[in-house]
Amino acid sequence: MPKGEFGVSIEATVGYLSGKFGLSQPETQQALGGLFGLEIGLGSVSRLENQVSAALEDIVKKLRLKLKIVAASISTKQVGVRYASDFGCEGRRQNC
Repeated sequence: MPKGEFGVSIEATVGYLSGKFGLSQPETQQALGGLFGLEIGLGSVSRLENQVSAALEDIVKKLRLKLKIVAASISTKQVGVRYASDFGCEGRRQNC
């Protein structure tokens, strides 16, 4: 990620708090104060969220494309048995 006025550690922390945990901007602001003793405005939190989002945009697009290719590949192949049990059917009234 590009260096900003707060540095990559703060940028990454903002991305993690808002992206992974879904913290609101005021909650993220409060968490940064508690974690780092950082006094940061809500506008700065918003800018950092946008910077993290922009930095991750290309990799997310590439991963989504790869997932689509893998999903298409799996759906066109015959899939064998996925879950099997080593237990027999002894004592059951049904045919196994």
